[in-house]
Amino acid sequence: MDLRKFNPSAKQVEQCKKYLRYQPWIISDDCRTGAADHWINLSGIFIMERHHVEAADWIRFAEVNERMRTMYISWINSICDLVGSLKDLTVIDTASNEGQFLYQFLQRGAKRCIGYDLNPEFGIANNLLNNITGMNTEFINQPYDMITHKISGAERGDLVISSAIMCHLSDPLYYLAFLGSITKKALFLFTAVDNAPVLRITYQGARKYYNNAFPICFDDLTFVSRILIDFGLKELGFTRIIELPYQEDWVHRVWYDNFQAIVALRE
Repeated sequence: MDLRKFNPSAKQVEQCKKYLRYQPWIISDDCRTGAADHWINLSGIFIMERHHVEAADWIRFAEVNERMRTMYISWINSICDLVGSLKDLTVIDTASNEGQFLYQFLQRGAKRCIGYDLNPEFGIANNLLNNITGMNTEFINQPYDMITHKISGAERGDLVISSAIMCHLSDPLYYLAFLGSITKKALFLFTAVDNAPVLRITYQGARKYYNNAFPICFDDLTFVSRILIDFGLKELGFTRIIELPYQEDWVHRVWYDNFQAIVALRE
């Protein structure tokens, strides 16, 4: 999302540099954020200021994160095409991070946009971005719990977003069932997918991000076979399942090929 069109103050720009990282924000002409450079090049860099780096590094960072931003916008446009008018609809993001999906859906007419996440600093980012954009997303500092298999107190949404969270969970089928329980109309799921023609879950590794004890320690990359995802979605009452086809201006295939973007509809 390009924040320049909202004309943030110098103070707000400096606050953005402190609280925005993972999602692809254009903070100013000379400052961008995003995880795509780390995804592709394992750089460990999530924010870059043009005047502090070599020109080649800036070009690389800007290009890969622009691909990430393009991918997000493409997903959102496709979801809107499938769902139709967002008027009077509530959007829930189950791992909202800094809230970029929520702001995009608000701009497209959603009535309410609510994000849940683990890190309380995302609440600070939410307040900052609300002030900059003049929009009103809601942030609740409550993560998905792999012991109870739910987000405590989570509301139901007409449209539910789950981007890059199931791929870091040890209980993906319980999580999928939770998503089904809070989705009224449409679910967007972006996750790591195994295309083998078997019903299986594969764990790549343990305790990469969170120091959880067994059996909820598998958080590196969790692959669920596509036929198992489809089976689960149908069991949960979704009647139409659409994979959004990869586009060449999205994040490079070297990374994306492990993932799929899926929209499941109740029709």
